[in-house]
Amino acid sequence: MSRLIERDGDGKYKVYSSIVDGYIMRNVTPEQIIESYVDEYRDDITNKVMRQINRLGE
Repeated sequence: MSRLIERDGDGKYKVYSSIVDGYIMRNVTPEQIIESYVDEYRDDITNKVMRQINRLGE
């Protein structure tokens, strides 16, 4: 996943995704971008941890 954070015209930011070839977030604060990334990676981490635990047979 390749993303690029750029300045938006109004002092906020926008996030471009090369996967969808367009902006996936516009007019957002750094905190909103961070929250979005954390939510996405939380699911990834949860899945990885659960796969490892399931391999243990528990």
